[in-house]
Amino acid sequence: MEVTMHSIEIDTEIEKVYNVCANVLKWPEYFPPCKKAKIITENGNQQVIEITAKSNEEEFTWQSERILYPKNYRIEFHQSTPGPLVKYMQGIWHVFKLNRGVLLSLQHTFEVKDNVENLINNVQNKEDALQFMHKSIDSNTKQELGAIKKLLENDGLRNLEAKFTAEIDIHATAEQVFNLLYNIKDWPNILPHCEKITVLYEDGCNQEFEMTVVNPEGKLEVMRSIRHGHANTLIEYFQPSPPMVLKQHAGKWVITNTESGIHLEAWHSITLCEDGVRNVWGEIELEKALHRVTQAITKNSMATMQTIKSYFN
Repeated sequence: MEVTMHSIEIDTEIEKVYNVCANVLKWPEYFPPCKKAKIITENGNQQVIEITAKSNEEEFTWQSERILYPKNYRIEFHQSTPGPLVKYMQGIWHVFKLNRGVLLSLQHTFEVKDNVENLINNVQNKEDALQFMHKSIDSNTKQELGAIKKLLENDGLRNLEAKFTAEIDIHATAEQVFNLLYNIKDWPNILPHCEKITVLYEDGCNQEFEMTVVNPEGKLEVMRSIRHGHANTLIEYFQPSPPMVLKQHAGKWVITNTESGIHLEAWHSITLCEDGVRNVWGEIELEKALHRVTQAITKNSMATMQTIKSYFN
């Protein structure tokens, strides 16, 4: 069994460091080795994720199961489908508060396979595999921790990124609410801010569509969304073509059964596009722009949920 430990001190707030570690969908933007990242399943504080990253100039894809402990600023993971050289790999992200700033540590525990011959270039035996893995973990982890330090000490997230939710209780079944949210063709008839829907792809679980909405200035705006529905419980989405003022918008609808019906939550994660903000609103303060966008999205989410609620109450 091999164990590695890396750490770095970061002069910022503990919640910000934890959020970067937890938000795996942003890793390709933050971490140089990471090329692709996606969440395959998510249930409460547990996730199954898939990562594609470069290691010693080789590109690999693996799946990991993660358990997130936001109150303890800790994330545990193990590779359920590991890389080609690895018998098993597990680890822990942990953020500790210091007198000033925080200490972020990342621990890896792993064992290579007994037979690694010809699995990847220049690895013929177990000793080669161990050397490859130690070099890969050391290089990638240092890049990742350094990227987080640079990002947060430069305050790159303070004025540009926000996560927020809206929620409501509805006297209906999960299936009824899920169907209203998933059947996007009906949205122009039932949602006040939706003018038009153009469906680009749909297969019963996955959707791609363009939605024309009325923006806060009263003008029509077109955005493209890609969604995945988990029957009656969850709809996840991201916008590859968000409004001009946003670099990124992703989120999910979460439907939870209650004694009197369901609890519906709308989750949003947004990142401002500074150039887009300047084009639309001029020299507005970024915090004010972020507040304006957050309020507009929350308003539309609440309008959607109130409309759904009115169908059943």
